[in-house]
Amino acid sequence: MNVTAARLAEVKAVAIAESLTSAQAARTLGVSVSTVRRMREDLKLYAFPYGRQWRYPAWQFRSGAVIPGLEKLVPAITLSMHPAFVRGMMLAPRPRLADGETWTTPRSFLVNGGDPARVASIFEELAAL
Repeated sequence: MNVTAARLAEVKAVAIAESLTSAQAARTLGVSVSTVRRMREDLKLYAFPYGRQWRYPAWQFRSGAVIPGLEKLVPAITLSMHPAFVRGMMLAPRPRLADGETWTTPRSFLVNGGDPARVASIFEELAAL
């Protein structure tokens, strides 16, 4: 296995390890599994297929709730975007979300009340490439 393939396998494994099953997401949010499914279908939660199930990345949850503004971001994330890529985009500091000279991650930006349209625009531009 070459270095690139090994690195890709590693980032895929991390994306899966840092995600929740439907039942785990339901417990985290204090709702039923069917509610989690509806939230996914209504694009209020981001999920990716893994085998015969859906996985819900942990980065979108905080203190038993969905991070603020997620429902405006999820429609901008296309299914063609690999979950490891989405994870990296959400957890790496972005210059376009800078407060002065300090960059912030899209997740932190949303948690701290940032405009979700700014984060969505990053994903929309990438989807258009």
